[in-house]
Amino acid sequence: MDLVQNDKHGEIDCKACEILHQVHDILSAQWQMQNEEEMKKLLDTSGESEALNLIPAIQYKSSARAILVRRIIIGNIMFLHFVSGSKSFRLDIKIPHTDKKKRDINLLREYLKARIQRNVFNYFDDSLHPATEMAPELDRLAQPVMQIISFFLHLRDFVRLTLTNKHFNKMSELPEIWKEYLYRDFPATVASEKALHPKAQYLRIFLRKKMDLILLWIDVKLLLTVNDTYNLETLRRVVMESILDECDELPTRISVSHICQNLSVKGDTIIYAHNTEIIFADTIGEITKKSSDPIGTIQQVRMCSLPSICIVVVTTDVGIQALDKSGAKPMLQYPSPNQVQTKVDDCGFYRGISALELMEHIFLVVGTSTGDILFFKSKSTLKSAPLPKMELLRKIKCHDQAVCSAESTLSGSFLATSDENGTVILYDPNNDFDILHRINGAGYSVTTMKFLNDDWLVCGHLNGLVHFHKTSDAKLYARLAAHARALTAMDSFGMRFITVGEDTFMNVWELNISAEMPEVELLESKEIQDEILVGVAFDSDTRMVYTASYDNTYLRSWKIEFDD
Repeated sequence: MDLVQNDKHGEIDCKACEILHQVHDILSAQWQMQNEEEMKKLLDTSGESEALNLIPAIQYKSSARAILVRRIIIGNIMFLHFVSGSKSFRLDIKIPHTDKKKRDINLLREYLKARIQRNVFNYFDDSLHPATEMAPELDRLAQPVMQIISFFLHLRDFVRLTLTNKHFNKMSELPEIWKEYLYRDFPATVASEKALHPKAQYLRIFLRKKMDLILLWIDVKLLLTVNDTYNLETLRRVVMESILDECDELPTRISVSHICQNLSVKGDTIIYAHNTEIIFADTIGEITKKSSDPIGTIQQVRMCSLPSICIVVVTTDVGIQALDKSGAKPMLQYPSPNQVQTKVDDCGFYRGISALELMEHIFLVVGTSTGDILFFKSKSTLKSAPLPKMELLRKIKCHDQAVCSAESTLSGSFLATSDENGTVILYDPNNDFDILHRINGAGYSVTTMKFLNDDWLVCGHLNGLVHFHKTSDAKLYARLAAHARALTAMDSFGMRFITVGEDTFMNVWELNISAEMPEVELLESKEIQDEILVGVAFDSDTRMVYTASYDNTYLRSWKIEFDD
């Protein structure tokens, strides 16, 4: 056992000497060495860690200042200390074990060169990266931060910075930055294919090595050892598959209104709102429109898919209307025609739609601008009347602010409503809609909600955040920064959900509950440039995802693919 341990220490010491030689060559190429005699002792050392630690500091002279460099080896970590009259920096280098696949000597040099250039030369030589010219606001930062604005960040932090800050947005596609990241993280697998953008190269290599569909908002870890080298032909055979195919456009000739959750899909039927009209479209391009009755500006339109029936519900600033899937047969008009002249509710509009199927009856839930919740119930069972008429069951004052959205589980186990203050209320439909939990808001509207099975409630907020609440206790278990601007719509399927927002992004997420705490993974992110997304819908029958954008006269569709 002792012999094996000694051999291991000897291999590490030998590797440490090799790294020291490489570091000296890299530093000498840019800085002038001052005490060559001490360096000669270092290069002539026997290679033992104890001897290396006793060598005095080596002095170099950069263009700006003198720098002392001292190395200390503890275990399999080499600590390099760079100290000048006004600055200091420590570089930690892990000494690889030689029992792993041997690392190419050129690869080791390129890796060290990239780290020293990024962390040491840029810091001590006062060299500014060209990306700093893209944002004048960087002048307010400290000088060292300005010098290494992109390279001191993990890649996920750099991407988040460029996506959420308008001053840094142009940096997100800058080839110089991505080339630096590419050579820093994957120096052995960089393709010499000039036509391929460095960002595209990085994504291909990273996804290939990690063997997962992980995008840039997930933690990107530095690969300290490279287990494989790929030649150009191997790299060309790497085809990264997306869970979303390229999109198709479905012309509608009628623009989409700017209201949240402005899209619903079931099979080949698609609906959305345009001012006072309900637009019915299908996948082959047939378009019909129907005015709301009574006529008013539409606040929300939704196709509610229940186990036995699918109904279309429209809320406006003057009333509520429920129709069959085709929009031809009415089921509810509230207020009734003889009540239109004398307004029955003291509210400015109706918004927030959900429907449940309980005990062979249809229950319709609609919110109001005054915070009241209206409960409607079918007059007869679905067995006795396939398309039953509906009537008002009762009205309850639940919210202090205008209601934004309503959602229920497919099983009918839970109902949720939200308002403009961010308050969310959970109900028990099987117990006369008693209130189970009240989640206090923080001042931001909950624009959309979805249940993931019967266990989780996902709430999308006006500030772009997504909150995850467990239905059993309504506690906040996780918070996700899903969008840089307002989150406008969401849809779910199983434990996956899709969000869209005014930041032009559509994101596909998956909630993993196998761990002790819930984990959220970003499966796909699509930027739809120059479009304000206001609707998204997933159709389980066709496995298609549809999006709607404000003031556009077409919809977009993607075929979604999953391993399961």
